[in-house]
Amino acid sequence: MDVKVSVHDLKYGMYINELDRPWTDTKFLFQGFELKTEEQFAELKRQCSYVMVTVERSSAAAAAEMTRPDGAGSVSARSAAKPARESFLSGLKNVVRGSVERVAHKESEKISSRKAAYEAYESGGEAKATEEEKQQHVRNIKQLHDTFPGGNINKQVIYYEDVSGFEEEINNSRSLHNEVCDLASDLLKNMSVKNLNEHFGLTEGLIKGVVDSMARNVNAMSLLSRLKHLDDYSYSHAVDVSVGLIAFGRQLGFPKEQLQHLGIGGLLHDIGLTQLPEYYTKHTGIFTMEELEVVKGHVELGVDMLMDAGNVPDEVIELVERHHERYDGSGYPNGLSGGNIGVFGSMAGIVDTYCTIVSHRPYAKARTSASALRTIINLSGKTFHPGLAEQFIQTIGLYPIGSLVELNSSEIGIVVRQNRRRRLRPTVLIILDPDHQHYPDPRTVDLMYAPQIKGGEELAIRNELISGAYGIDPATYFL
Repeated sequence: MDVKVSVHDLKYGMYINELDRPWTDTKFLFQGFELKTEEQFAELKRQCSYVMVTVERSSAAAAAEMTRPDGAGSVSARSAAKPARESFLSGLKNVVRGSVERVAHKESEKISSRKAAYEAYESGGEAKATEEEKQQHVRNIKQLHDTFPGGNINKQVIYYEDVSGFEEEINNSRSLHNEVCDLASDLLKNMSVKNLNEHFGLTEGLIKGVVDSMARNVNAMSLLSRLKHLDDYSYSHAVDVSVGLIAFGRQLGFPKEQLQHLGIGGLLHDIGLTQLPEYYTKHTGIFTMEELEVVKGHVELGVDMLMDAGNVPDEVIELVERHHERYDGSGYPNGLSGGNIGVFGSMAGIVDTYCTIVSHRPYAKARTSASALRTIINLSGKTFHPGLAEQFIQTIGLYPIGSLVELNSSEIGIVVRQNRRRRLRPTVLIILDPDHQHYPDPRTVDLMYAPQIKGGEELAIRNELISGAYGIDPATYFL
């Protein structure tokens, strides 16, 4: 059980599970820790107004304190946590509405699983938006562009629609995604201005291929990025941010040239970290204030490298320079605020935060997409541009393809198709029965036309599960 607690009511022994801001904007590199030191206490009071505390993971004394009638986590405090979550879900629905053990040991089983997932995706076809819906989307995006200095960035907003099949696109994209991963690994492990110069042409070419693929069908490359198991967090994160920014730019109707700049910027956004001593990139504890300033310097180091390379587009450099700036002016290195951050920098801050939260890192476990989006929503209008935060949620959807979900029937399934018009009602491949045993023949349910279950309730997603729950690896079904 998570309890919302004011930082002034914190007690030693409480397990801090979630902050009121992204972990990446603080000195805490561990996402989740037991409050034990004065330094942790002081830093929480300096950075946060409130935190979420997990009762079960807190010390016995702290848990007892929270469950006392007059404690920090008293009945009134605990009851406040549930409305907060319900408020988040309610708000998220308003944003998105309307716009096992399973390890296949035999190749035949893998092919069968993959075929079921592909057929589930390809069958039926997504309901197309009406012309009025398309025009309304374009008007909304143009109004969003007008909130940045200089007015509408693109005179023409492109409404992208899938023009190729999912199976076709994912098969075509595998080798391209592998090449991008190899490139990211090489750049980040051997980063120098000389290496960047030598590889920049290849970078442009590969990212152009990614843009072309995602323009045809946005889900295939996004799924590969989500499910691919990469050994090194640094280049895995770079690829995820690159793909995420291209998908975000597609949602905003950018032309392909700008999508390419977003993809390159995402791949290179943290190159300055490669110039820091290994102590800072491998550190898993709390940085001192002096050490934190050194880490923040990675932005300027990255910009200097790109400037020295001489052939990097200005939009890419701007993205790298501003991806840690924040809407309320609390970011770095220049403390820019509002629209002055620019579209690319503002987008990069959101995508970087989201990808960090949903990824496994050496010092923190991955959280669900819904949890990450809760953070984005909570910080909308403060840390993040509110209009861009809303459009990012439309881009991702509450349950991205490849998400493992539990239904209100207690069955377990994998999201295999988004519904662009009704993001809360994707298509799900149901693989486990209510007792969490494998169905011999997984079935597909389009929640747009969900059947009724016991009690007359419509079949729906209850919540998203962490990847790997019940021994299920969604990659088995797609890759």
